[in-house]
Amino acid sequence: MNTQSFETIDSILRLAHADGRSTLFEHEVYGILSAIGVDTPRCAFVRDPAEVTEAMLRPFGNAVMVKTVSRDMAHNQRYGGVKKITYMDPLFVRFALSSMRDEVLSLFPEGG
Repeated sequence: MNTQSFETIDSILRLAHADGRSTLFEHEVYGILSAIGVDTPRCAFVRDPAEVTEAMLRPFGNAVMVKTVSRDMAHNQRYGGVKKITYMDPLFVRFALSSMRDEVLSLFPEGG
């Protein structure tokens, strides 16, 4: 491993720690595995559906799996937080992400 690999891993771990987490999100695990040279699934993390662009979607081909990321939700699929999208228009993907977020949030009490 090179210095950049160590810096990448350290950065991921520091951000999780600063967020008060003792576990990593899936995309963070992929970042660490990638930094040490392990092949990982293609992954893109977005905080806001508005971040989705045609260029971001292009490497995924004809379909993308979208998943919610939450420290309070270990089993995304149980709450509707995992979906396969095959219509790769950025506007549609943004809509699907927003709808999924709203659906998942509706299952939890406010502030929870």
